[in-house]
Amino acid sequence: MESKLGRKALTYGTKSNHTLTFSVSKQKATLADESDAWWSPSDKKMQVRYSFYVAAPKTLANEIMGNSMAKLVSQANTNIDNYAATLDHSDPDYTQKFNAYRQQQVTGVQSQLTAEKNDITTSKLGYKARTLDYASTLAHEFGHALGLNHSPNKNDAMYYASSTPQIFDYDKLKANTNGFNPLTYTDVTRAQLALRMFSALK
Repeated sequence: MESKLGRKALTYGTKSNHTLTFSVSKQKATLADESDAWWSPSDKKMQVRYSFYVAAPKTLANEIMGNSMAKLVSQANTNIDNYAATLDHSDPDYTQKFNAYRQQQVTGVQSQLTAEKNDITTSKLGYKARTLDYASTLAHEFGHALGLNHSPNKNDAMYYASSTPQIFDYDKLKANTNGFNPLTYTDVTRAQLALRMFSALK
């Protein structure tokens, strides 16, 4: 983060003299507050809700599977429609050919989903997704620690509902071996401006 900002923003300290503290909260979520992490400026404390963090791998794995299923089914339906367009409706074997191709697509989807489900379990993609997701979440909270408010740009880490869309895409998650930088150009320039304003007011 400091290399992106161009200057040191946070310093290490002791329990009694520190820039901020990080901890987990055992407080249960409520309808009024379902946050998975937050920054409290009054006591300079950043927290992650423990129950959400623990449940995240399984929750994310299920969402990855759900998104993958929707994607595969959509592609299969497109394939079926395209194939049907090549058939002659007057062909006496039309129904047989159509049903055979449709069954082939259904079997293909089922086979792919089974393979992906096994892979998500054995390679622990749910835990990988949690790591990437919380990297984005904590970058968002660190932004608040630097004095940044929410951004109206959905692509920014500082958007009010910080999210990491690529973690729900099986192929992208599988290919992501080096993590990612959740900060956009707007995030970085806003943080740099906040630091310059802070320095000017000291």
